[in-house]
Amino acid sequence: MKKVICDYCGSETENLKEYIIPNREPIYIRDRNNALLFKFGYKTIDTKRDVCIECQNKIAFLMNLLPKMQIKNGNAATMEITIGG
Repeated sequence: MKKVICDYCGSETENLKEYIIPNREPIYIRDRNNALLFKFGYKTIDTKRDVCIECQNKIAFLMNLLPKMQIKNGNAATMEITIGG
């Protein structure tokens, strides 16, 4: 069996599963010469990731927290996340 590297933690393991995980990607506005004018926002794309068992457990834990999360600011640099009540 060949060894594969986890896309999250970088550990080398034989026991990986490939998952499709949502990822935020910036949307850039460019002029007709393809020069960057400004960042317009974000879009969500599907990304295939190889994930080791330890990272699978971490992702599963975070997925269980999603219904309780409230995101107050969509800007990733200043995002405030509250868990609970």
